[in-house]
Order: sequence, then structure tokens, then C-alpha cells
Amino acid sequence: MPFWSDAKVADPKRSHRWLIEIGSAFIGSNISYIAKGVNRPKMTIASTDHKFLNHTFYYPGGVTFDTVTVKLVDPANPHATEQLYDLIQASGYKLPGFIDDSVGVGPQALTIGKRMATTAVANVKIHMLNSLGEKIETMELHNPWITSIDFGGELAYDQEGLMEVSMEFKFDWVSLKTYTPGNGPEEQTAATGFNSETGEKPAAE
Repeated sequence: MPFWSDAKVADPKRSHRWLIEIGSAFIGSNISYIAKGVNRPKMTIASTDHKFLNHTFYYPGGVTFDTVTVKLVDPANPHATEQLYDLIQASGYKLPGFIDDSVGVGPQALTIGKRMATTAVANVKIHMLNSLGEKIETMELHNPWITSIDFGGELAYDQEGLMEVSMEFKFDWVSLKTYTPGNGPEEQTAATGFNSETGEKPAAE
């Protein structure tokens, strides 16, 4: 039955019903209400070809994911620019300065590494909601780290819009979880089906 033919059927997913969750201690829980936009993950499957006479035959290869960009409004409180700057420093970026041999080279020669960068971000989840505010889907980025930050671009006296900042995440893979909504957010349970983390289907009861 088409979703539009019966008002009792659950609404389709809508592009304005979503929340972003970033587990970083440097960003905090305010991310949900200062977030302005996010692009959902995009998967690409590589291919390799074999040529024979005038024909070409293709075989699937490895899977890669494009980066995900999150746009935020930059209010004075919370200070999104400061939060992102703290996050990138927690990833291992340090301002240049003189190395004092008396305190050891190590802490002063710190550079960005995957362990620190992914720990600083912690996790990134994109939740889709229904009209009751219940989660119906969650896409989680695994091992996310920030690959770029835009602190707002050009300033101009003839513009009066809210300041925005954006950050771009690189990650290794995406897991998907769907939900069967109950009477409210507290009664939701994960739906059965293909498990994108294990690659298995649940055993038949």
C-alpha cells in the first residue's frame, strides 16, 4: 500500500525532522539546538574492469565514504567557535612555540594523531525523527575525526545573517539502526533485521 494512500500509515521521513549527536566533551549537549544542517553519509563502491575485444566487464571493489559536513549557528553562548577550537587542540594541534628542553620535548612536539582525534570527537550520530519526536533511524559514524573547520567565511557590513561555523568529518564506516516507535521516545525498541555492524540477520524464532 502506498504511504500516501492511508493517513494511518506512518509518515515518510522528512528532511527537517532530525537531530545530530556528537559525544565530544568539548562540544557538549548544545549541539542539537545550534545545528543548522548536516549531509547524510554517501557510500561509493569502487570498481575494476576487464577488457576483452570491444567489451568491458566490471567487478565491484572496496567501499569508501565521503566526508560528512555539519553546519552550526555560532551564538555567543554557547561559543561554537571556541568549542571547535578546543576540540581541534584536543585532537593534537598545538600552537608553535619555543621548545624548552628542561620540561622535555614530548609534550611540546605534540601533533595530531588518529587516536587523539577520534577520542576528542568521541562519536557522531544522525537521528531521524517522526512527528511525535521519536527516533525512527540512527546512522552512526565510526572513528570520526575532524578534517576541516570553517569559522564563518567572509564578514560584510551589508549582511545581517547569523554567523555560522562548519566542520567536516572523515570516518571509517557507518552503522544503521532502525526503531519501532511506541507511545513515546522512552518506549522505542530497535527493530529486527539486518545488523550492519555484524553483517548478520537475527535467528528465526
